[in-house]
Amino acid sequence: VLASRSVWNNLGGRACRVSMGWLYFMDLFLGEPMSEALKQLRHRGCRIYCAEDHFAEAVKPHEPGDRRWALIVGHEHHGVS
Repeated sequence: VLASRSVWNNLGGRACRVSMGWLYFMDLFLGEPMSEALKQLRHRGCRIYCAEDHFAEAVKPHEPGDRRWALIVGHEHHGVS
């Protein structure tokens, strides 16, 4: 999970409790600056997903063992494209 600074600053005890502990099982990275982090992910061939809730179709499952993807959270102000 690639997080913007605003999201990163809110990853505290309350966020861990609300996630029912799942936050401890995620790999979290600070994307600062986010634009450079996204360029690096694209250069490495990673598929980029954004946390959105207004699409009719859910994200399809990945091939087993495929770890070349990243979930981006906190991109609302500038977008990812």
